[in-house]
Amino acid sequence: MSDVSTTSTGMTGAGGGNTIRITGMASGLDVDALVKKMMAAEQTKLDKAQQDEQYTQWKQDAYQDIIKDIKDLQNSFFDSMTTDKNILSSSNFSPFTVNSTTGSTTVDTSVATFKPGTGAKTGKYTMNITQLAAAASKSGSKIAKDTSKSFNASDWSGKSIAFSVNGATTQTITLGTDSDITTTVNDINTKISSNSSLKGKFQAVVNGDKIQFQSLNDSSVKILDSSSGTTVTGIDDLQGRVINPSTSTTMSDLGLTSSGTIKFNCNGTDYSVTVNTTDKISDVINNISTTTSGLASASYSQLTGSFSIQSTSTGSSQSIKITSDFAALGLTTDATQVGNSIGVKDTSGNAIDTSTTMEDLGMGTGTNGDLKLEYDGTAFNVNILSTDSISSVIDKVHAANSNVTASFDYTTGEFKLVGADSSKTVKVTSDFSTLGLRADSTNGKDAIASITPPGATNSTTIAKSSNNFTIDGMSYTLSSVGTASVNVGTDTQAVYDKISSFITKYNTIVDEIQTKLTEKKDYNYKPLTDSQKESMTTSQITAWETKAKVGILRNDSNLQSMLDGLRSAFTSAVSSTGLAFGQYGDNSIGIDMSSDVSTPGHVEIADPSKLKAAIATKSDKVLQMFTNQSTAAAGKSYDSTSTKYNEDGIFTRIKTIFESNVGYTGTTLNTAILTSYANKQYDYSSTGSGGNGTLPDQIYEEQLQIKKIKSEMSDKQEKYYLQFSKLETAMTQLSAQQSSLSSMLGS
Repeated sequence: MSDVSTTSTGMTGAGGGNTIRITGMASGLDVDALVKKMMAAEQTKLDKAQQDEQYTQWKQDAYQDIIKDIKDLQNSFFDSMTTDKNILSSSNFSPFTVNSTTGSTTVDTSVATFKPGTGAKTGKYTMNITQLAAAASKSGSKIAKDTSKSFNASDWSGKSIAFSVNGATTQTITLGTDSDITTTVNDINTKISSNSSLKGKFQAVVNGDKIQFQSLNDSSVKILDSSSGTTVTGIDDLQGRVINPSTSTTMSDLGLTSSGTIKFNCNGTDYSVTVNTTDKISDVINNISTTTSGLASASYSQLTGSFSIQSTSTGSSQSIKITSDFAALGLTTDATQVGNSIGVKDTSGNAIDTSTTMEDLGMGTGTNGDLKLEYDGTAFNVNILSTDSISSVIDKVHAANSNVTASFDYTTGEFKLVGADSSKTVKVTSDFSTLGLRADSTNGKDAIASITPPGATNSTTIAKSSNNFTIDGMSYTLSSVGTASVNVGTDTQAVYDKISSFITKYNTIVDEIQTKLTEKKDYNYKPLTDSQKESMTTSQITAWETKAKVGILRNDSNLQSMLDGLRSAFTSAVSSTGLAFGQYGDNSIGIDMSSDVSTPGHVEIADPSKLKAAIATKSDKVLQMFTNQSTAAAGKSYDSTSTKYNEDGIFTRIKTIFESNVGYTGTTLNTAILTSYANKQYDYSSTGSGGNGTLPDQIYEEQLQIKKIKSEMSDKQEKYYLQFSKLETAMTQLSAQQSSLSSMLGS
């Protein structure tokens, strides 16, 4: 019997080819069948290696399914960017409702927003806001220079004007020979509209007897010299001016010819910011914030064309003062104008006259201080003793600078400083409160409002440095001057439902993991070999593999450790709450571990009434019990031996445990316990012995083993076929010899 067979001569995927063999011609043997039987032991070894790899891949799939479900829970309950999906948000634990007092279905928040928290009362709250808190701010004069010019036909007729938009390539328009201002303006606008780089950015208008350029959007347009040399002679002084400066406009475009310094004082501290000609307005804004470490900020308004510096915080304690001119940004120093006066009030009610001493006005006994002044840019100091009278202070000022006259107004009780030259200014550069003298600066404002809480008949007026503050459990956010009122009620069901929905999702995860940990493996079902699959239908293969996957994660140590940690997160007491997990006892909240043996590890709301009562009467403690985030340093272990763990709330603990196992919410990094074990390959060596034992490492090692076995099988198979080939050759030669001998004998 002879066979024609095609046999693999190399390992699958390793570059092997196929060899066509004709066997058994001389011997009559079924060589392929014989070789297959001779390779049976090796095939069994290969099948076992492939089954091991399949087991590991199934284990990886099971891990990834669990990880996905935990990530789904994280996205639903621990998304810090969305309040409704962040169970740690305090708003999800507020049992209060806020409703309109007018019967409207929506609450008007245009004046103020009310957010009740722990300690808030139910009933009607009314607030009358007379002033909002504001930051201290100094604004410069308008940066943009006048971009209009009187019309003279001979100056404009037939000439060219060049423009640059946002620093881009120069665009030039050439005017007609019109002699009328209106016709000339129309001609300019027609030329602008026909240029795609200029269209829609700005326009020319008639302004009295002038032609003026106006911005149409936020583009920064600069008037340049015309490259043609025929620039409109009447607008030479407009060249270099920016029609509408923006934050991208450079200092050189605003007229700065060399580096300069912005000097200002914020809350008593002097700052200097260097400005270069190449800096954009946005660069200056950023540098001011950086220099002051965020205590001051700057802004530019294209609407008003002014540059402003303001304190970051609000309130009357905030102050901003420009201490040196910076013309490019319209900033000028604050100065006490000629004739300005500063009042001195006698808190004792006694009459104040020139014999009144500084000590009488509140200066400490035996102390002294410097009154710091500046006249026409020249600074000078006047040292004042507590024993000095107002009269002697006046004499000291005159002695220090004869150009400054000091006086005291008996009628108003004010101390005055006046310069000899009305065109020059006297400036107080440092506060001297005893005389009521203050360095001229701009202060912020406090929020001022009167509040009538539930049960009160009279309002209470308060002043706050911020528009956001909390009083007696009610958080207020002020938006505008006016009156606002709301009715505050209670609704424990919303908080109850939020906790319940989390527990439901949590139990689903626990069920999934608990099932994987406890299901028993049926060793009669192993991964199918290729030869076994050949004789089965698709549905049969699916049914078989479903049974073969059972028990793949039985007693998995990673999953068991996480499950133990989750259980402890619920059952371990949270410090300083006075509440207890469970359903028995006065301090219990009605949440307990399930007593049903069919649902081990389940958490259940065993006593809904207790949980609702705790939400209604101890909302602050319930919030702490579930969401508290300890400020204690994280220790080596996160369990009941750790201060941080004991202070963290239940849901905070669960969030931390999930993060250590599957990573942070919204991330897919393979650095956590489960994700690393399931997805991270460390080993890329040629031997498969350099990894960390993760599932990808195991799969890699098993694939190398399969490759090795296939290579050995290929070599052994070739050896067997070669031996049979030699047998065929010998048999052929023997047959030929027999034929020859028979022929000779027969002849």
